[in-house]
Amino acid sequence: MRNPEPIWPERLLPAISLAVLLIAVLCVCAVLRPAGTSRSESKPDVSRLSVQELIGRLQDEASEGIGTESTAWASAFLAVDEEPVFRGGILGSRKPQSSPVMRELVRRGCAALPELLAHLEDARETKLVIAPAFSSMWHSDEYASRFGDPKMRPPGINTGLKKSIGSFRGEKFESSYTIRAGDLCFVAVGQIVNRGLNAVRYQPTACIVINSPVETPALAAAARREWTGLTVEAHRQSLLQDAYCNNHDATASAVVRLLFYYPQTGEPLALQLLNRPLYDANPVQTFIEERLIKTDDPARWKSLLEEFRTTHGQAMTDTIPVWVHHIFREANRSETAEYVQNRERAAYLLARCYPQYHVYEPPFINAATLREQGDLVKSLACCRSRRLDEAVALLLPVAKRFQTTSPYDCRELDELVAACNAHATIKKPRSPHD
Repeated sequence: MRNPEPIWPERLLPAISLAVLLIAVLCVCAVLRPAGTSRSESKPDVSRLSVQELIGRLQDEASEGIGTESTAWASAFLAVDEEPVFRGGILGSRKPQSSPVMRELVRRGCAALPELLAHLEDARETKLVIAPAFSSMWHSDEYASRFGDPKMRPPGINTGLKKSIGSFRGEKFESSYTIRAGDLCFVAVGQIVNRGLNAVRYQPTACIVINSPVETPALAAAARREWTGLTVEAHRQSLLQDAYCNNHDATASAVVRLLFYYPQTGEPLALQLLNRPLYDANPVQTFIEERLIKTDDPARWKSLLEEFRTTHGQAMTDTIPVWVHHIFREANRSETAEYVQNRERAAYLLARCYPQYHVYEPPFINAATLREQGDLVKSLACCRSRRLDEAVALLLPVAKRFQTTSPYDCRELDELVAACNAHATIKKPRSPHD
């Protein structure tokens, strides 16, 4: 007769022994934990700390995060549970860590700005050391200004500074930089005012740029000049202007901040943007470059614009001044004689046909590209409300009906549809203001 198998097979004994050991450890931990405390209570509640105390806690920061990533470009609004967006860099880079202290500082908004600006040159070292294994690293003075108009930007920044970091130890060149409290204050200011003030930036290929207001005081001076004394209303207006700037990155990030800091302004604006008709930018650019700018007679411009409006509709026609400015002022083009001539003609066209159009304070355009709407929907995943959810749901069938033949737009269309579907299916916490 066959002997029955033991109740506890021998192959499970190692696992059982490990489980017993873990239980014993947990029991010891439970005994050693002071009475009346729980795991959740063992973590300090940073929301009760003052701004000064939060800045003091920056010395404990030890992980790379938004604004201090050394191997990739990523973006996210730290005040909400927004998933960082990878925008380029070394594949396989670690996801930026979300710091409770940095998050709380950003959540304070305008109330935290005076102390943050005052501590931009705070040289206290953190536990975060940037030490590239195989790349070079240097100090620079890169700064994202409050104003689009170059005449209004502060002096002494974006000069192309490239001060090498490191020294030779024997025959080996070693470089490292310890992040300072002031550097993180610099990042927090940018987070609040919707500017990419990055203390650390990845530079292809395998290089690192340090923009430290501690090491480069011009950065601290520029930030103080532009943002000192910012009122709540001025902050709200600045974010509104960003949302209307016709730049998909700035618009989406501004809307998220408005929804968090000023929900009574943010939600109606987000609904307005979600309701914009979709349009294909390719016919607009082709019309501008191949017909409008090549027309020598300014008297024909208005008739050409009317012809375009009749064919493509008012929404696409309203985007023409935006694209004229982008093509001939912002796009990276070779300075050929023909391009310079067309650029001068474009400036004259804007002045004659669109005298009310201000390139640095553009009006609201009731039309959106696929990418603009896709980025907006993705950003709204962290700021949910019933009305926003309904607006995204209404956008989905509109996107599915949109017709395009451009391979680039087909990809953007797929991403927009996927973003709308994800918004409907992924359950995320609603905004604290909802």
